[in-house]
Amino acid sequence: MTTEEILENYLIKRADWVPADEICKVFDVSERALRAVGDTPGLCTRFAISGPKGFKHVSIATRAEYLRAKHRLRRHAISELVRARDLDRRRQSAIRAIKRPPLVFERDSGQVLLSI
Repeated sequence: MTTEEILENYLIKRADWVPADEICKVFDVSERALRAVGDTPGLCTRFAISGPKGFKHVSIATRAEYLRAKHRLRRHAISELVRARDLDRRRQSAIRAIKRPPLVFERDSGQVLLSI
């Protein structure tokens, strides 16, 4: 069994909130290892919700606890998408603000001349 599977069984058997520091001591891992980092899921990412009291298996959580965690995740995801959109807009406006030399057209053919 992997550490993740053992940890999942541990949370199911506890059937309540388990503080993060307790999990860290029992499984000899850092608290950061329990949560996702970038694209890499944490040890508890796939089966547990987290809150101020620690971690709880998703199958044990009450409906209210689950919905609170789900809405918190959704709000965070939306705020990250809004941030990405705002950064895109700021980047585009900064690029447009760069002064480019005016286009010069050839008199006879109307083709644009490239300035060197």
